[in-house]
Amino acid sequence: MLAWKTKLLTICSFCSLFFPTNLLVLAQATVENTPTSTASGVYQQAREKLPSDWYAIYRIVDRIARANEIDSHPWQVKIVRKYDTHSFASEENLITVHSGVLNQLVSDSSALACLVGHEMGHHVKRHTVVGETQKAELLVKIKEETEQEVLGIKKTSSTESTVNYVGGALANHVLPGFLGNLVNGVLERRNTNRAQQAEKRIKDIVAQKTEDLDQRLALQSKEQELEGDRMGYLTSIRAGFEPEGCLRALNILAKTPGFETTIPPTSIRIESLKDFITKNPPQTLAQEGEARISATQPLTYDLSKNGESLKINSRHGASVADDIDAKFGK
Repeated sequence: MLAWKTKLLTICSFCSLFFPTNLLVLAQATVENTPTSTASGVYQQAREKLPSDWYAIYRIVDRIARANEIDSHPWQVKIVRKYDTHSFASEENLITVHSGVLNQLVSDSSALACLVGHEMGHHVKRHTVVGETQKAELLVKIKEETEQEVLGIKKTSSTESTVNYVGGALANHVLPGFLGNLVNGVLERRNTNRAQQAEKRIKDIVAQKTEDLDQRLALQSKEQELEGDRMGYLTSIRAGFEPEGCLRALNILAKTPGFETTIPPTSIRIESLKDFITKNPPQTLAQEGEARISATQPLTYDLSKNGESLKINSRHGASVADDIDAKFGK
């Protein structure tokens, strides 16, 4: 019996000496044939399925969202031909990329990442915009309040009540025609001289309040764009992109038709950002972002059927069903 065991051990030792490489190859082949959900596999699949521009944008949004912990909700991306400073306000978590700028940044992912981070930053900071329609409603309401005040129909606690509104929803709906009829009725009961004085006073007050409103809107636009630039820098650096990319992006904007009329001018934005970069060096930001990316998984995506928009899903997946599967298995 002892001799038989000795012989068996000898055979096993002989096999281990002459066939270790074959056994290792077999083991590796087994591992390689097993499906994995590694980041490289996800990105390789995206590279094969998405057009080049969409792939680059997907990778940028994925890294920025994860590195800055803003991946709890999906992001929607659209490539637009006409630049609109306040396009971010049109839809929830909308990122717009100007096609002309995109064409000029074909090989500069850091510059593109800064522009994308800028748009995402508007949403993170909850920036709001008074569009042309809202501004028209505000001007009507300014006239309404002024007429009521001057004619003694209604005394407001503050003549600035409407002008102070910037960036929120209108509290009341304007009733077209109602106020005009009311004013005409009051004026008809007064002599012509007093009526003319009242009309002049109303006109002067409305002009002043309109000017104040324009100044407030311009100041808000300037502050939001400068903060958007700072957010573009912070978010893209945490995502691992080059800090100089933001300055290159702004220089591209300065040369792109339609951007030179923005508030504030790109020259002011560049100087402001240079100062901010000096005060916020990139090293620590990059380390923070890399740690967050390493602790998370790549985000999934959905390209629209017409190829005009890309949705980058949240870390919970594309739907509640995905979230349930992730938590409890299929």
